[in-house]
Amino acid sequence: MFLREISTACAKRPEFSLFLEPPTGHPEYLVAEIKLPGVSSSRSLVLDVGEDQLVLTALPSLYHLDVFHAFFVDQENSVAQYNKSTQVLTVTMPVVSSASSSY
Repeated sequence: MFLREISTACAKRPEFSLFLEPPTGHPEYLVAEIKLPGVSSSRSLVLDVGEDQLVLTALPSLYHLDVFHAFFVDQENSVAQYNKSTQVLTVTMPVVSSASSSY
């Protein structure tokens, strides 16, 4: 863990947006679009999708994003795709339920 702390110390928080698909009614997917200018390949990306958290690090020390969101997502069936020409990472996460709903 010490190495990870050093590697993210100088990293910037990238621009990102979160949106739901479909935009109305019960959401099926939570989609994150993360702008990563200067990242030439997905090989330098470390992505961790938690049930209500998204953590991304672009090595070496370029970007670091750690966000909590209001939905529980299916981590196992989440997918990510990096577009080299637009330098945008798209993460699509199936929504299980709202994190604010009680069981």
